[in-house]
Amino acid sequence: MKKIILTVLLIVAGLTTSLAQLIITVPPAGNYSSIQSALFPAGITSVSPTFRGDASSIATFVSGATNNIGFNDGVFLSTGHTSSAANPQSSQQDFDMAIEGDTDLQYLTGAVVRDVAVFEFDITLKSDSLKFRFVFASEEYPEFTCAPFVDVMGIFLTGPKPGGGFYNKENITHIPQTSIPVGINSINAGSPGANAGANNCTNVNESLNYSSYYVNNTGGTNIIFDGFTIPILVNVPVYACETYHIKIAIADVSDGLFDSGLFIESFTPGGFPHVIGHAGISQSFNDTTLLCTGDTVNLSPSVQALNYNWSGSGGATTTSITVNTPGNFSYFIFNPQNGCTLPSYAYHVIADPNCVVSTYENLSDAFTISPNPFTNQIHVTLNSGESTTYSITDLNGKLILNGVLNNKESIIDFSNRNDVDAGVYILRITQEGKSTQQKIVYQKS
Repeated sequence: MKKIILTVLLIVAGLTTSLAQLIITVPPAGNYSSIQSALFPAGITSVSPTFRGDASSIATFVSGATNNIGFNDGVFLSTGHTSSAANPQSSQQDFDMAIEGDTDLQYLTGAVVRDVAVFEFDITLKSDSLKFRFVFASEEYPEFTCAPFVDVMGIFLTGPKPGGGFYNKENITHIPQTSIPVGINSINAGSPGANAGANNCTNVNESLNYSSYYVNNTGGTNIIFDGFTIPILVNVPVYACETYHIKIAIADVSDGLFDSGLFIESFTPGGFPHVIGHAGISQSFNDTTLLCTGDTVNLSPSVQALNYNWSGSGGATTTSITVNTPGNFSYFIFNPQNGCTLPSYAYHVIADPNCVVSTYENLSDAFTISPNPFTNQIHVTLNSGESTTYSITDLNGKLILNGVLNNKESIIDFSNRNDVDAGVYILRITQEGKSTQQKIVYQKS
């Protein structure tokens, strides 16, 4: 139990407090530009910030090498004065801020909440995931572990959910790999506290099994809270360029004693890996894609969005497109409601010289060619008298030569094609609507 109680604390707008490299800066009341700058890097747009709570209950922070919060900077919300957190653990943070009530937090805890601090905003990401880390800290550790009413926090998300459905004030702060909300009665030292009474954390959303996420701060010199969690990663799927509402909230429960705090690292937009499928198999995208004649390629960006616009495919607006001819294809994402745009990304699809596609078995046995490589002429020997046509294309699908092979022994003549460069080409042979192809190498004389 704490020995020293802080009885006097001066709080002024813009005050900066530091001890042992934990630097806490309280912004002027009503001015949240520094809060937004600390939370949102490039690639994230935030608008309409609001705060409900005492002006001293929200701040930015920077922690130095000796600080054990686990990340370097971000935003800090407290049920007391944020600036008092930069004190030794032997002190006590215990302030009554006289601000009560929040329906979302009361739903989580089932009790009256006091000393409320709530920061809300709308956010638009140019990615399909939202990532950040947070640390929950409290003066109620460890004595009140498993007590029926302990301080509560939540980060609530509202907006369209990828794959269907809707986030409706969904609390996204869970113990990793579980659906259990983070709190004193779910992340703790692994045993009931002295003030738990007959409770032992067996109720819904309570546990004594996640002590690996708990930090005992007894004897700590630069953070006042008795205990806190390790940094916990939140990684939420969202739609790129859609607008979401986020509510960050913390409160004391039942009474205004023994303050708690919530440290939040800068939000991070996810990446933009582009993935295509070739012949039904997903593979990493590398700008240029090979296409076998007669085959199809599915072009599908892995970034999830609701508004796609494709060029090179007749202006398709579907999530993916299927192409069966070489060419250049690109997409961009645009949301007319909020003006968010993701720049276009191009796919270059070319013919694959190393694959043979036949629409029926053993068609390639119906002819032979020689020589290959060749200089001026290709000799084609047909093994049947069926009507046969041919075409020669470059690797981009551009037609170079075509015609009919009327005899069992035929010649395809390149000697007068000064416009054709030496290189690799595709010879396609068709009999009765069935085709096969082969790579040929032209060595210009």
